[in-house]
Amino acid sequence: MNIGAASQGKGKKKSSAWWRVLRWAFLAGVVPLLVTGVMLVIALQWVGVPILQDLRGYAVGMFHPQGHSTAVVSHQTTTATAAENTALHQQVQQLEAQLGKAQQTVQTLSTETQKLQQKLGTLSDAKVQAQREAAIVGGMDPQSAAAMLLKLPEDQAAWVIALLPQSQSAQVLAQMDTTHAAQLLVRSAQLNGGLGNSVP
Repeated sequence: MNIGAASQGKGKKKSSAWWRVLRWAFLAGVVPLLVTGVMLVIALQWVGVPILQDLRGYAVGMFHPQGHSTAVVSHQTTTATAAENTALHQQVQQLEAQLGKAQQTVQTLSTETQKLQQKLGTLSDAKVQAQREAAIVGGMDPQSAAAMLLKLPEDQAAWVIALLPQSQSAQVLAQMDTTHAAQLLVRSAQLNGGLGNSVP
């Protein structure tokens, strides 16, 4: 009896020791692998890799092949849509840059137009003033008219010469110094051509 009990006690001790070794191997080997795998999945998911969706898609595909193909097609469609959105965003940025350049060009042209309009207005004002003076000079004798023109600024005097009839302007210029008369004649031709007018 004692021998049978002793052998039974030894068998229990061996099986419990064996069980302890298995438990230790499981805790030391399998559990760390499971924990590492779970942490890796969480890290990939956090970085942006849709690992859980892919795993779910594969799991569905194993049992339902049609569901797996639907998940794959859905993933591909999402990727293609994201690529199209990126391309469209880049095109919008390029168009906005081109629009900005076009607006700058329009602004520059507008500024230049304003400057030209101001210059044209100044020339028109000078011409109107010269027409009044030409009417006065036209009633004078050539010597008095020449004396009056010598007192005016060169551009204004040139306008008056340009607006006088050719025969009268020739008589007035004949009363002046040859060099000054030639300068007035050249300048009057420039001013007259600038506005597209002809000497009456």
